[in-house]
Amino acid sequence: MIMVCRLNPAKGIEVALHSLSQALQRLPSELAGRVRLLIAGDGPLREEVKATIQHYKLEQACLLWGDTPASEVLSLLAISDIFLYTSTRGACFSMAMLEAMASRCAVIASTEPRANAQLLAEQRGIAVAANDVEQTSAALVQLIKQPELCQQMGAAARAYVAHHHSTNMFRRTLQRTTYWAELDTLLSE
Repeated sequence: MIMVCRLNPAKGIEVALHSLSQALQRLPSELAGRVRLLIAGDGPLREEVKATIQHYKLEQACLLWGDTPASEVLSLLAISDIFLYTSTRGACFSMAMLEAMASRCAVIASTEPRANAQLLAEQRGIAVAANDVEQTSAALVQLIKQPELCQQMGAAARAYVAHHHSTNMFRRTLQRTTYWAELDTLLSE
């Protein structure tokens, strides 16, 4: 499992760690012992995140990877089954989440920003309320216990991103926007 984020308050890292702690308690011990959360990113809360990991006794389950270059992020996503996104606010949608979906990760994400719920609809992932430890924990348990569901969600997420967020789709949207802007300019003259 992986989180890719800057270690700052808006990322909901404490919620993620609390949720993981609860999920591990609900899993059979042999399964819980195999769960790992890699946190790729750095920031002002690094020491606080370390302390929170210790508080929840997650030293064996969590690895603070640190600052991660973009070229390395894709490799880390490729070896991950689950992408956890617990942001508490947002304006549009997360590029990290789109990268995870494109990498065939099953995604558990807060509904902040609201576009996340749409991205994860139709079994492409699991949307949970922001700051909701119980929902996030339940989603973790569900996906950890059902690796085939992770694979199905990851495949659906990849197909969605390939169709709706490809370079060609971006180019087409940009062309349409440019065309309509030019048309507006011509009509207003």
